[in-house]
Amino acid sequence: MTAGPSFLVEIALQPAPGVPREDLEQALVSLLQRNPDLGTATDGESGIAMLRGPDEYRLDEGVGALRERCAFEIVAGAPRILYRETLAAPVAVRYAHKHVLGGRGA
Repeated sequence: MTAGPSFLVEIALQPAPGVPREDLEQALVSLLQRNPDLGTATDGESGIAMLRGPDEYRLDEGVGALRERCAFEIVAGAPRILYRETLAAPVAVRYAHKHVLGGRGA
């Protein structure tokens, strides 16, 4: 039984401002047909397209091939990780405000 390629590295891809996302998606489909070692995914929360590969060398080749064949600019960079802060447990705080009138010794 053979498993699919193992993707160890990924890079975020976005089209230049003003370019429809569909153009990038079509370019990625044609890249995957020529290079089966690569894979794609879309981040569900941010909607950014991710190009995945077994190593950085193949990712660089894939991004280079995309930039050569596309008529638009592609912005490649590190994937963004959305930061969330979640309260783990409720906290009870006891505080008594002491109102002080006057100055020293009053």
